[in-house]
Amino acid sequence: MRALFKKNVLFSASLLLFALHYVLQIWLKISTPWADNYLDPVLMMPIVLTLYASEKVLLQKPNIGVNLSEIVKITLIIAFVAEYIFPKINSACFGDIWDVLGYCSGSFLYVFVNYLMIIISNKLNQHGYSSLTAP
Repeated sequence: MRALFKKNVLFSASLLLFALHYVLQIWLKISTPWADNYLDPVLMMPIVLTLYASEKVLLQKPNIGVNLSEIVKITLIIAFVAEYIFPKINSACFGDIWDVLGYCSGSFLYVFVNYLMIIISNKLNQHGYSSLTAP
């Protein structure tokens, strides 16, 4: 499973960017309005979807990836809960269509990057490499 996270550059980059933004915003009190408002939804989806994919690997289903319908369902559920249910429960939260677009953008980014990784992996396999790591 470590290889799944090691190969998933988007997961690592999303975690790193999320942590960096957290440090800037909370500890150093540096405000970046766009990032403060919309970065978290974009970064959340690659993180959640990678964790979901790794759960499938842990359940001994390594050949079954996250399919597009699962990605759409997970994105819609998270967007609905975060942007509709949470504001009903907590008055400090409010629904924002831009956050929904952020969730969708993060999911699209996940699909796009993983599609590119499949293409690269197939090209490497054609040239005799068995994985994305150099021999």
